[in-house]
Formats: sequence, C-alpha cells, structure tokens
Amino acid sequence: YLNVSFHDITDLNKRLASSPTGGLCGMAALYLALLSTILTESRLKMLNYHQMRTKVFDEMKVPEDPDLSDEHLLDLYDKHLCGGTVHHARRDTLKNRSVKIQEQNQLNAHGA
Repeated sequence: YLNVSFHDITDLNKRLASSPTGGLCGMAALYLALLSTILTESRLKMLNYHQMRTKVFDEMKVPEDPDLSDEHLLDLYDKHLCGGTVHHARRDTLKNRSVKIQEQNQLNAHGA
C-alpha cells in the first residue's frame, strides 16, 4: 500500500518498528489517519513517508516541524479533526457511522 518506488523491502527492513519519526508503526498510523480522513488509497500509493507528513501539516495549515514525533503529529491531527472547522465528506461519513454504531450499542445494551 506504500509507494514502492520509495519504500521497497530494503527501505522497510532498515526502519525500526517504533521510532519517534519514520518508524514502521508511525508510517502505518499516518497512512491510516490519512486514509480515514482526506486521501484515497490510490492517492496514498503515490506518497512517501515525508509526503504523508506534509499532507497532515498542510491539512492543519501549520508549518512543517521535522522534529515533531509521529505520535505528537497524529495527536495534533486528531485534535484538529475533532475540534477544527474544516469538514470533509469522508470525515462526516465516519462520524455518522460512529454515531449509528453508538446508538445500536445503546439499543443492544437495553435489550432492544
């Protein structure tokens, strides 16, 4: 699912599973965050790790900070999405789906 021109098996094998920036877990989390909000799978396949980070900074409309850990960046992105004023159709769809799941869970809990 990643751009194999940048992230081939050699590149991925050199990366730590967990690292403040550029680790496999961070790459996967960035990919999933962007996929569930603003980008399609086909668009993500064209990006490398640094371009995914750039997309997150661009979406938040803040200057890029190369020293910011992936974890902190994703935390800020989450706060931006949940408390921000920019709405995207995919995000609204996910929110509606989440509300429906919560409503169904409440019905199930009450024996309906």
